[in-house]
Formats: sequence, structure tokens, C-alpha cells
Amino acid sequence: MPKLQLALDFIRAEDAIRIADACNDYVDFVEAGTPLIKAMGMSVVKRTKEQNPDKVIVVDMKPMDVGKLEMELAIKAGADVVIIPGIAPLSTLEECIKTAETNGVKVSIGTTGMEQLLGKEETIKRMEDIRSKWQGVVINLPEDAIKISGYEFKSAGLVIVKKLKEKYPNKVIVADLKTISNADKEFEAAFEAGADIACIIAATTDEEIKKAVDTAKKYGKKVMADLIGIRDHIGEDGLIQRAEQLKKLGVDYICYHVPIDDQVRGKEVPPKSIQRISDAITIAVACAGGINQQTAANIVKAGAEVIIVGGAITKAPDPGKVAKKIREAFS
Repeated sequence: MPKLQLALDFIRAEDAIRIADACNDYVDFVEAGTPLIKAMGMSVVKRTKEQNPDKVIVVDMKPMDVGKLEMELAIKAGADVVIIPGIAPLSTLEECIKTAETNGVKVSIGTTGMEQLLGKEETIKRMEDIRSKWQGVVINLPEDAIKISGYEFKSAGLVIVKKLKEKYPNKVIVADLKTISNADKEFEAAFEAGADIACIIAATTDEEIKKAVDTAKKYGKKVMADLIGIRDHIGEDGLIQRAEQLKKLGVDYICYHVPIDDQVRGKEVPPKSIQRISDAITIAVACAGGINQQTAANIVKAGAEVIIVGGAITKAPDPGKVAKKIREAFS
């Protein structure tokens, strides 16, 4: 039986709990969304800025989705420079840089995973193209800056995972960390907080994937690798090849993910792509990206075993009713 995962992509804990309560009878997995985890941890950034008002504060945000929202979270908390990942979906990269430009802050491009994904020459070319297009916004990190790592604010933000586990002890709790670096530290913090599954970006290095897998085994938990952004950079064949590699590296779930920054541009989850991935690998396939009660059944038929739904439920006047209908659609 396919599982329904509720993505709580809020920035306030009370909103997340309210929706989770309404949907409790109809969902199997409850996900603390990336914006929620990061928003809960931004107090670390705010406190650092208040204590060091004359210093440049660099926040290693690494947004892979909802670029504008995550950038604004960091900026409002006091970031002067925000690190964004070069392996992000192209739409998210654009949203991040535009938001930085609008708010008068700078960005630095994190290159973790780029060389493995694209090769050295293409990575250099991509970086040159980004710097050329966004001169004055994309910079190198200042030497005397104070850098706040993703691990620092995610660790603080994982209080929401603890709350969800305490409130819903019989549900599978997913921490959508979208980890790119420090996988061992971030996963350990997530599992200590009560997460049953933690999510890593599939395009990161094999070394980081191995750290995540090893940490999950240590705690008796599971790893979900998110394929978000890969199709933009190396196409669908490359995406499927990466999924096969991830299986060999020991991840438990593969997630096909159409980011919100693409959804607003009209892109949807293509069932044929889900079918290709499902045919290629033997581990469970999860799927996220604008799924609703009209599309859920076709995604299941294509081979997805975990259906991840956010906005269709969380933005509905009656979230519980919609969650029930989506569950019925593929049961």
C-alpha cells in the first residue's frame, strides 16, 4: 500500500501542528519541511548579528527549493551574505539571486557536488557564467566574515521534529534537511531529535551520501535522497543513472521532486519519469511536487510508493478532508 506523506512547509510551528492534527487520521509520514526547520533555527543567525553588528554575517542557507522564501528568512535574521548551492534547480538559483539583489545583500555559490555531477571543466564554466550574469551580487566570501553553518541553525531548528515525534509517536517523522554538507552532523541531530527518516540532496558528493547512510545505520533509521535539481543539470538519463548509484550507496528512498520554483513556472511531475525511475531501481520511490487528488493516482500507478503532498492539503479550507480524498484516490 502506498504511503501518504504530509509536507509541513510552514515557517511557524503552530501552523504546522494545526494542519498535522487535522490530517492525523489520513497520513502515514509527517514531514518537517525544510523552511520550517530553517525558520525555527534562524534565532542563531539573529543572535550572532546582534552580538556582532559590525561584522559581515554569512549564512550557509543552501536553498534547493522555495528560493525567495529561504533567502528572506536568512536576510530578515541578519545575513549579509547567503551561500546558495550551484547544484540547485536553475529556477531556485535565479529566485535566490534576484531576492538577494532586491534586498541589497550578496550571495556566494557553494560548489559541493558540482564537480562530481558536471565534471571539472563544466563546473568552471558554470561558475564563470553565473558570476558574469550576476556581477556585483555573486561574490567570494569575505575573509573576516562570521560564517554560520547549516548544521548550526538546522540543529536549533530541529526542535520542531522533537515536537512532532512527541505529538505523533505512531507516525513516521521525516526531517527534510536537504543536507548537502556535514551529513553526519546534520543526520545525527535529526535522529537525536526523533526523526525516523532524514533527507539528503542526491546531487551532493558520494562521501556525504555515505556519511548519511552510516549515521542512519548507527541509529537504526533511514535515508531519503532527493533528486531535486539533477534533471536541470544532466538530464533525465543522468538523473536515473544517479538514482542507480544512490541505491548502491545504501539509501532507502529515492525522491523525485519538482521544486516549487518550477511549479510556479508551470512544471508538473511527469508520470513517465516516475515509471522510468521505478523500473530502474528496486528501492522505494517517493514523489513530491504539486501533487493533488487529481494527480495522485497516476503517480502511484507509475510506481511511486510514497506520495508527498504539501500545498494541496495545507492550503485547503479543510485540510483533513483533502488528505482523506487523496488517500482514497490511490488506495
